[in-house]
Amino acid sequence: MLPDAVKMLHEFLSGVQPEAMREQIRDKVDSGKRTGKITARLDSKGNYPNAVQWTMTAADVVARGMNNYVDSVQAWARSIDEALKKSENVGDNRVTFFYCVNALS
Repeated sequence: MLPDAVKMLHEFLSGVQPEAMREQIRDKVDSGKRTGKITARLDSKGNYPNAVQWTMTAADVVARGMNNYVDSVQAWARSIDEALKKSENVGDNRVTFFYCVNALS
């Protein structure tokens, strides 16, 4: 799931609009169709080998208001990409982070 998220982030940064992205991932995130979990559970959490210092959050997007939604989401996406690169969890075309799953799940 996390490698898909990085791929979607890069597509978004390449110019895919939010409406098109929602349409593109609709079936993948549909709770009646997807096979994996989206939210973390005690026995299944996403993790990065290196700590990430997030400079912008979803709360920042909301605080900027609906009239600035597209610009705010684009800025948020850029900040995520920059933070992941700075933390060395992603490289040029390679993903170096991993997904931790409890062996008992």
